[in-house]
Amino acid sequence: TLWLFTYSDLKTMVIPSTAFALFNGYAKFSSDSITSGMACFMLARRTPFVLIWAWVNCLAFNVNNQRRAWSIEEDRINKPWRPMPAHRLSEPGAKILGVTAYSTALLVGSVVGGGTIQSAFLLILGYLYNDLRGGDKNVFARNVLNGFGFTSFASGALDVAMQFRTDLETLSWLLLIALVVSTTIHTQDLYDQAGDSAIGRRTLPLVIGDSISRWMATFFITIWSWMCPFFWRTTAVGYLLTTLLGTVVCLRLLVKRSVREDKNTFILYNGWLVSLYLLPLFAS
Repeated sequence: TLWLFTYSDLKTMVIPSTAFALFNGYAKFSSDSITSGMACFMLARRTPFVLIWAWVNCLAFNVNNQRRAWSIEEDRINKPWRPMPAHRLSEPGAKILGVTAYSTALLVGSVVGGGTIQSAFLLILGYLYNDLRGGDKNVFARNVLNGFGFTSFASGALDVAMQFRTDLETLSWLLLIALVVSTTIHTQDLYDQAGDSAIGRRTLPLVIGDSISRWMATFFITIWSWMCPFFWRTTAVGYLLTTLLGTVVCLRLLVKRSVREDKNTFILYNGWLVSLYLLPLFAS
C-alpha cells in the first residue's frame, strides 16, 4: 500500500532528486580536488540514505495529496489502482498515515544526516498545495509550488549526499531549476485532463487550452536547453545532451497527443530534467 502511494511519483520525485544529488555532489567533490575514486566511494556510501530520505518525503506528500475526497474522485478516473480509490485504506486511516508520514519525514533528516530543513519546507508546500488546494485553484500557484517542490527535493537529497551547507553557486542553480520546472511542469497535466476537469482543478491545459499549453512547454524547454548549459559554461557535450533530449520532448509534445503518448512524453521530460542535473559535470 505504501509503495502504491508513491509509485507514480518515483519518476518525478525520488529518481530525479537522487540523480541531482549524485551528479551535483560528484561535481562539487571534484571542484574540491577530491579524487574521482574517492568521490564515487563517498557518494556510493551515502546513496541509500539519499533514497530513503527522498522516498519518505515522497510518501508524506503523496499520502496527504491522495487522501482528499476530490483526489480520490480524480484517481477513480486517472489512477484507479491507487490505494484510496482501490479501497486499500480508509479515509480516517489515511489521515493518520499522513500525519505519521510527515512526522517521520522530519525525523529521518536527523537519522540520515541532512535534509531536515527541506523536509520542513516540503511540509509547508504540501499544506499550501493539498490543504489549501493551492495546486487546484490557481494555475500560477500550482506551477510555482511544483517548481519549489522539485527544488526542495533536489536540495534535500544533495544535503543528505554531501552533508554541507548550500553555497551561493548551488543556491543559484537550485533557483534556476525552480524556474525551469515552474514553466514546464504542466506537461504532467496533459494526460490528466479528464480527471482534473471532473474535480474542477485549474491546470494550464484546461485554462488556456491543450494546444497553447503544448507550444508554451515547447518554447520554454527549448530556451532552458540552452540557458542551463550557458549557466555552467559547459563544453559542447552539455549543450548537445540537453538540446537533443529537449528536442525529442518538444516534438512529442506537438505530434504525439494521446493520453498514452503524453504519459510516455512525461517520462522523457523527466529524463530531460535529469540531463540538466548532469550539466555541472560538463562545466568548463
